[in-house]
Amino acid sequence: SMSYMDILMLPKPAKKFFKNCFLIIFLVSLYSYFYSFTLTLYHKKPDFHSLLTIFYIFSSPLFSYVFIDRMFKVFTKLEYLFMKIVGIIAEYNPFHTGHEYHIQETRKQTDADYIVVVMSGDFVQRGAPAFLPKHTRTQMALLGGADLVFELPATHACQSAELFALGGVTLLNGLGCIEEISFGSESGNIEAFEVLGNFLSKETEEYKNILKNSLKKGFSYPAARQQAIETIFNSSNISQEISTLLSSPNNILGIEYIKSLKKHKSKIEPVAIERY
Repeated sequence: SMSYMDILMLPKPAKKFFKNCFLIIFLVSLYSYFYSFTLTLYHKKPDFHSLLTIFYIFSSPLFSYVFIDRMFKVFTKLEYLFMKIVGIIAEYNPFHTGHEYHIQETRKQTDADYIVVVMSGDFVQRGAPAFLPKHTRTQMALLGGADLVFELPATHACQSAELFALGGVTLLNGLGCIEEISFGSESGNIEAFEVLGNFLSKETEEYKNILKNSLKKGFSYPAARQQAIETIFNSSNISQEISTLLSSPNNILGIEYIKSLKKHKSKIEPVAIERY
């Protein structure tokens, strides 16, 4: 047996297959009932199912309307079930052509039916007031290709990259319908992001000790963390790429998104869209 979430997280081709199966089952069932009804009208081997069908149809003049209405609602729900919805976490302070490109490229690369955005309100990271009011930025995002915009509460919107990402991922994960999270980055290589995000979600003792020593030497937390990560991954074949990732704010946010997904044990998959 498969739950709603199991079907929701299937690849799009598999979703289409299940949807077609439901449609075929419904049409066959509908045909069998009306076939039995027709046989009964012509007095050809009436059986329990056909008699029940006659009673069910003629017991209420509104049956046809109710039946069609219910089936329409069922298939509407199925349509939502088999849609692919991708999430984006952003500030859009303000919304510009780069953001529009990100939305359009996300739709193109992920084959998304809908794009859901979690956006900061009137205050953004570091507690600064947004350049434009949240309603204006929301309208710009919708005109730029987003389908739905949620506000990220100020308790997370004004925090560090770690808590900003955690708030956005928690909201998207709680919706229960998001399959992927898309973020812009200078590097489109999702593998390096996955390695770092997975590593930081666990924080080994070696990492904690190096980080602690760097902080004692007077390094800021971001610098100390970067030094600890580079030390651990120094002999890795992706050491150069990891150093590059840690030098860009957009890449750091991407790492934090994946880190938050790992902490939530979420089925949502990350997607890195290379910035132009």
